[in-house]
Amino acid sequence: SIDSVLDEVLEILKLHIDSIDTAILGGFSELIHELKSRFSDITGEEIQVRERYFLYTFSEYILREIKDYLSARALENLARKKRLAFYLRTVHYYRDCDLLVPILFSSKFPRLIALMVLSKYSRVVLPTTYLGPCCSSISSEELQKELDGTINLAILFSDLNESFLNSLWDMYHDVYEYNIASNPTKINFIAVKLGWLFTIGDRLATNRLITMNTHGEIREITLRAPIEVDSCLVLGLNPMCERSTHRELSKYLRGLRVLRLNPYEATSRVESKLSTHRLIERYCKDITMPEYVAILKGTDMRGIVECLKPLVNMSETIVVKPDHSTEGIGVRVFKTSPSSIREGSPIVQYIQLLTEYDDVIVEKFRGNVKYKDEYLSLRLISSWNGRNFCMESGFALVSKHPITSMIHGGRPIPLHVALDNLYYDQTLRRVKLSHRKPDIASILSDVCSKVGRAINYGLSERSMLKFMGIDIVLEYQSGEIVPILLEVNPRPSGLNYLYTVEGEANVFKSLLHYVTQELMYCFSTG
Repeated sequence: SIDSVLDEVLEILKLHIDSIDTAILGGFSELIHELKSRFSDITGEEIQVRERYFLYTFSEYILREIKDYLSARALENLARKKRLAFYLRTVHYYRDCDLLVPILFSSKFPRLIALMVLSKYSRVVLPTTYLGPCCSSISSEELQKELDGTINLAILFSDLNESFLNSLWDMYHDVYEYNIASNPTKINFIAVKLGWLFTIGDRLATNRLITMNTHGEIREITLRAPIEVDSCLVLGLNPMCERSTHRELSKYLRGLRVLRLNPYEATSRVESKLSTHRLIERYCKDITMPEYVAILKGTDMRGIVECLKPLVNMSETIVVKPDHSTEGIGVRVFKTSPSSIREGSPIVQYIQLLTEYDDVIVEKFRGNVKYKDEYLSLRLISSWNGRNFCMESGFALVSKHPITSMIHGGRPIPLHVALDNLYYDQTLRRVKLSHRKPDIASILSDVCSKVGRAINYGLSERSMLKFMGIDIVLEYQSGEIVPILLEVNPRPSGLNYLYTVEGEANVFKSLLHYVTQELMYCFSTG
């Protein structure tokens, strides 16, 4: 029965995740009780569909967190806990959670529920990534040697992992290069975990932070006296709750004298793919997005079939996306035919599953330009320099699979490398595009400028989304390269893969100009 299976899950969690305190075990028990009522009527066939969705949703995140947790536990008690050492080796070799989870949990119900439980409680159970030696505390004089600038720019984060640390390292170097480029106003770049923040009057402050010293070492330090945060950029949030976390953080920051670079008021405009479509349709008609239909949460099978008919008539391949997903989570590609759009078909069944949790966007598959013989998408970083939105840099994702996101197996390559190897398929042969890289760069820069302005239409400068990831594919049409906008990400990941078209590493140097100009004006006017 479902009750006995859920009880088994709780026992599995107790066995494999030891040292859990009473409060956390109580939380597990409450969740198990809730799941018993929610999943009591699930059939065997339906559980397979749900399991596949949750594996897609949580695989990369859970895999990383399990590895961090097991690494820490195995290093502490390697001799005594041989079982953990075995699991550590398992995680190391099985990079795909679809293979890992069946090893940890033998039957389908425990695998599904364990993923859900781990995703909900991983922030409590699993430790923060270890940075290295931390200073117990440093004085104001010692701090002055490391942070000697005028402006304190902070990255606010909740989850720390290797990729995010690498991104911080690249951002530190952007700031370093900016500071030595004869700029009279220097910036202190710090990273602050959300739990380290507090307020002093109407100012945001912290006495604990991550910074890079003059030797290029990233380390966590504790201050004897707090410092104020002048400007902040929100990145590195837990992917399971990033929207709600950002929303609550926005409430906390409301009324404080801090320059927000991706305020939630603007961020919420593009967290919905449907909202992004409508903003571009209304305010930027010369930017192309895929043809689409929106299927609202709770739509039944008959309604889904009716919604799909217009799109199926214009495309043999469609892309199904949860409206609020990021980084390709829950996205699937389907080949279509009139006979495949019927009640109970795999396409309709998958869409109905998604509509239990979210609205769904179904798009025509676009993008006929490839990287050699692989599918290609581009992640561009657009930021506000005080006058316009400009392209900072980008990277390409390439894959044999039509969905190129990393969670689906896509691999990142430098932008300049991708632009040198663009191909499109002609009848019986593949042809390399002859367009010059500067011409393509101009097209990409134009996209960043127009999309940035469209999604911020009607907002004041202070309220704008000033840093964003723009995902596009390319199409070759009548001798021209046409960019097709897929979505906009207000908290882009993968920043450690960014390069300019010329091959220079860069994350947000143009944004630094705006931060300096805006804050120095604020300082001078009080």
